[in-house]
Formats: sequence, structure tokens, C-alpha cells
Amino acid sequence: MENTSQAAPPRATAGRPFVPAYGAPSRKAHTVWSRIGTAVARRPRRAWAISLAATGVLALCATGIGMGLQQSELFQDEPDSVVAQERISAHYPSGASDPARIVLRTAAVSEVEAAASAVAGVDRVEDGERTPDGGSATLSVVLKDVPDSEAAKDTIDELRAAVHRTGGADALVLRLRIQTEGREPTNSSLCKGAGRSMFGQLIGGNDLLPPSPPPSGPGTPAGIWQRQVAVGIDLVIAVLVVLVPLIAFDRILNATVGDGGADVWRLVAVLWLVAFVLTYSPISTCRWGRTLGKRVMGLKVVRLGSDSRIGYGRALIRHVVNVGIGLVPVIIIKNVIAISMDANQQGMHDRLAHSAVVRTR
Repeated sequence: MENTSQAAPPRATAGRPFVPAYGAPSRKAHTVWSRIGTAVARRPRRAWAISLAATGVLALCATGIGMGLQQSELFQDEPDSVVAQERISAHYPSGASDPARIVLRTAAVSEVEAAASAVAGVDRVEDGERTPDGGSATLSVVLKDVPDSEAAKDTIDELRAAVHRTGGADALVLRLRIQTEGREPTNSSLCKGAGRSMFGQLIGGNDLLPPSPPPSGPGTPAGIWQRQVAVGIDLVIAVLVVLVPLIAFDRILNATVGDGGADVWRLVAVLWLVAFVLTYSPISTCRWGRTLGKRVMGLKVVRLGSDSRIGYGRALIRHVVNVGIGLVPVIIIKNVIAISMDANQQGMHDRLAHSAVVRTR
């Protein structure tokens, strides 16, 4: 009798889905995902290391996220104030609705006016009021760009630098509507090196404003992008120091004991990772005040309010909290916003360690 128990070939009917017959060879072995799964199962530790490195590289894209909106972009509809600003910008310089103010000594008006007019983003400089004793004066500076735009902020920084170079003017550049470099508007409005006494005569007191730190230079708070680039450099170093030895150790185990060394590799990987976390950043920070990434970017970590380095305990707390923040994308964004808006550019990990990141050059 003829054997009829053999598996029938797969059937495919026009207009109907493919239905494999009982005993037919599986098609899963020929799909893309099956090949990927087979490759991962063959070298699981190497796949884990490569995926972790790729994730770290992709995380660097977070440094390009734009933060904040202009004032005109904070409304669902178009209010009258925005319409008015657009019409003013169409017929007048964009900064005409909110000019900057320069407070200076009357004797230096001509020199400061010439220096301010030479700044690229300035449209014109106009004379302002004089104090009753005639010793101080103001200048009105109309910018070419919209007052709360990034270009206007850059122009204000250039204007402060130009005004500061005029000796004996004792000038202040005031800009109450916009902020620059994440500082409070009042503090950031003071030109580098400006005296408080003359401004006190104009507003009625000498103690209303604290002295402002210079916008850049050694000892000033580090910018958010400088810090992110330093983190990226340290991340590359971490990948090289942690993953490369583990991949080499994985090959040694495969060549000697095969798959039986999986538990040993996991133990060594955990110990090696913990050792790196406890040594690289904390020891570099407490010993030299900075990691290799911060050294390249000209940054260092100091105690808040002083130029001294923090101890190992604070450096360890700061680093562990920073690593924890880096594991949660939402907290990363909140921390970046906190750094951008804080006067000392402190993140959550800086606050817990009572530290600050400052420029060294």
C-alpha cells in the first residue's frame, strides 16, 4: 500500500493568505529578523556592547535640542501686540520698540556713541536724558533685530564689549527685556567692570544691584553647550575604557571556555563598570577639578562660591546623580533647562554637591 502520511507541500490559493501544511519546513529561518536573532545569540555579549555604544552615540544628539521660545511664539493666536511688532518691524528697525540704554558719564558721550554705532547689529544711537548735576547721561541704542531674538542678545554682548573698551566712561548697558547667557535680566544688563555708584544716582540707591560677573572669562559660569561637549568627550572615553577591554575579554573566554564563561564575563563586566564609575570622574574632579573632557573645553568643577576643588565624597555624589539623570530622557531635559536658567549654571547634580562648573580660560 502506498504511504500517504508524507507531508503535503505548502498550498497557496489565489486571493487567500499562505497556509503552510502540517510538517512543511519553517520559513522563519529565512527572514531578516531570524538572521538578526541568530547573530545576537551567537555573540550576545558583543551585541550588548555594540548596542550600548550606539545608544551612547545617539544620545549625543540631545545636545542639539533647542530650548525656549520667543515671546511672539508663546500665544495660540496672534495678539495685537505681535501684530504691532510685525508692522513696526516692516517700516522701522526691529529694535525700535525696545531700545537698549547706555548709562555713562557725560564727558564720554561722544566716544561711547561712536563705539556703539560701530557695532554691526546697531541701527542708530540717540541722545537721552541728563542727570540734574550734569555728570551722567543716557544713550538710546536701537537694534536692527527683534528685541528678544538670539541675534539681539549677541548684539547686546558685542555692545557691552565695545562700550567697556572706552576708558573712563564708567558705562552700563541696560537691557531689561531680554536675558543673555542665562543670567537674570538685571544682573546681565551690567557691562563688565561697570561701577555701581553712578547707576545708583540714577535709580535712587547704590545697593539695589549686586556686582555682575563678566559675561565670559576665567571663573565665570560655563555655558550649557560647553558642558555638553565635555560630556560627549568623556562618554567617548568611557566607551573606549569600558567596552574595548570587555570585548577583548569576551573573545578570550570564547576561545578558552566557550559559552561556559558567560557568568564570569557578566561578573567582570559589572565590577569593571562599577570601578570606572567610582574612579574616573570622581578622582579626576577631586584631584584636578576636571575630567579630560572638561580639560579640553577649558572647564573645571569648584565649590560654589569659591575657587577650591570639591572632595571625593561630593565628587562621587555629583557623578552618580549625573549618571542617574542621564538614564532618564525626561530628567535630562529638565536638567538642561535648569542649567540654562540658573544664574550659576547649576544642574541638579551640582546643587546636591554644592558645586559649580566654571571656565578656566
